[in-house]
Amino acid sequence: MSTLVGTAMDWFISLPDGHVASFAQLSKLFRVQYIANRAPPPNSYDLFDVRQYQGESMKEFVNRFGA
Repeated sequence: MSTLVGTAMDWFISLPDGHVASFAQLSKLFRVQYIANRAPPPNSYDLFDVRQYQGESMKEFVNRFGA
């Protein structure tokens, strides 16, 4: 608990007394709480959305695409 800060600490404090019986259970609750907030990994279909902006040079496009 001493390493939690911000929203993670707020989440921990909001857990009802006696709700967590073990570290394994706390770990699982934490992962469930925060894994949903993670951005999904990119996939090949995301490449269909990449477009070169009007007036953007090919070099700028390639640099932005690489980023």
